[in-house]
Amino acid sequence: MEQDNNYPLFVQVKTKAEEDTFVKIYSDLCLERGVTFEPKESKNCIRFLMVDENNDSIGTIEVLPYIPKEETNLEYYYPFADHPSVKNIQERSTVFELGKMAITENKRNQGFLSKFVDFMFRFSKKYKVDYFVCAMNVEIYRILLLKHKIVFEKLDKKINFGQYGTYPVIIDMKASSERSSN
Repeated sequence: MEQDNNYPLFVQVKTKAEEDTFVKIYSDLCLERGVTFEPKESKNCIRFLMVDENNDSIGTIEVLPYIPKEETNLEYYYPFADHPSVKNIQERSTVFELGKMAITENKRNQGFLSKFVDFMFRFSKKYKVDYFVCAMNVEIYRILLLKHKIVFEKLDKKINFGQYGTYPVIIDMKASSERSSN
């Protein structure tokens, strides 16, 4: 994926060592938040490591085409496939799942969340993604909504999952792009 020379960068996971690093970073976050994480093979997911200027891995993110009849990680959290809004966008748009977003504990609260936002915009532009669906941590949702002007549709009330809970959401990338350019 295209990158600028500003760190951190997102590097696609391609090797066993990179996969192990991804699982370690995400597993550590899950353990910290009291959530169970079962690493599993996925035929369609694309995983990325966030790396800093020293080439140290400091974060993770995973995307995959949202095709619930074939493969999905989201239905574990919420019945996205049954929601009318999700059915509606699936019929006319390119939809991807967004998940496993994590930043190592020693790098949090340093503004790296904005790099995830940059990643979302770049990925959606490159792969022509209209929407992301995800189960989003409540705190991250608030920051993205208020600071980064991301356009969400919250599908339901908070799900009691993990330390803070999550919202089942649709992220409208076209509307978000228009809003961020204003």
